[in-house]
Amino acid sequence: KKIKLEGYMAIGTLEGAESFEFVPESCECGRSKVQHFIDVTLTDDMATFTPGRITLVGTFSVGEVKEDGFVTSLFRLEVERLP
Repeated sequence: KKIKLEGYMAIGTLEGAESFEFVPESCECGRSKVQHFIDVTLTDDMATFTPGRITLVGTFSVGEVKEDGFVTSLFRLEVERLP
């Protein structure tokens, strides 16, 4: 489903990455619990850490993604580019 969300890039987002964690509050709490972030994938852009609140528009999906038997993602948002 297409949605628009406001939030923050997680601290530690790497320059040039194709994905990052999107969180509702700006904090320096390290890796969030899986239910506390949205895993954002960029389809036509690379990440550049943006401090401050941003708005993303993209396709939202929900469901468990597992790696090595552990849930690593519940919420995902696919966006073309950053604002």
